[in-house]
Amino acid sequence: MARALRHTWIPFLGKFSEVVQIGVSRTLFVKLFASLIRISGQLAFFQYPREMPNERITHAMSDICTLVCNPISDRLLGMTTRRWAYGAMGSMALLYMSPSENIVLEQNPADYFTFERPLNERRSAIPLLRILSLDLVRRGVTFEPHCLDCTVDEFDSDLGLLIPGFMPVAALRTLIPLFGDDNEEAESLRNTLVIHGISDILVKYLLIPGEIGDLAKTILDQLPAYLNGDAPHAVSYSIAEEPS
Repeated sequence: MARALRHTWIPFLGKFSEVVQIGVSRTLFVKLFASLIRISGQLAFFQYPREMPNERITHAMSDICTLVCNPISDRLLGMTTRRWAYGAMGSMALLYMSPSENIVLEQNPADYFTFERPLNERRSAIPLLRILSLDLVRRGVTFEPHCLDCTVDEFDSDLGLLIPGFMPVAALRTLIPLFGDDNEEAESLRNTLVIHGISDILVKYLLIPGEIGDLAKTILDQLPAYLNGDAPHAVSYSIAEEPS
């Protein structure tokens, strides 16, 4: 059944692209998309624990998450819709990075694939940070993780080689709207990212040329207000200096 659900993604994603082009409301499609990920994610872990997602599918999934969280137009979608996208991106990260045996042994493993409020750090911020951390490890960049949840272990490092290169870019794109959004839930996610060292990761990306470095700079340019306490619900933190 997990395989069958994945086969439905391609035609569904094609239809979603048409909807995006003509500007029709995307909320229903995003909700259906999140449901597909939730159901197939659960089945993949319980029935096919070692099966990896098809790259063609995950690439399309990543594009949708980016469009939802950081659309071409200036108008952001509602936080409810964006929550589904953040949760979907987090689940995508888990499909690649988490030993399925560990998740199955948890008290409620299906909790990883639910995107309803509240969206906690374990299902959103931390997976996004781990996507970026693994990408840096793959590039040979070292840095100090904030905590055990942020740490990339040997298992993760091996799986990092399997993570498609587009995922770190998509992760950064989905983070941009969080900085500048006054929504209470966005503030909570943003503060979690700051506390867990997003600034340290972004500083490392500044040294990488191309789009990914530009995206990191865009986010870093918005961070000072939150780091220095000038924005609502800002947290106290400092950007680590890159050694000369």
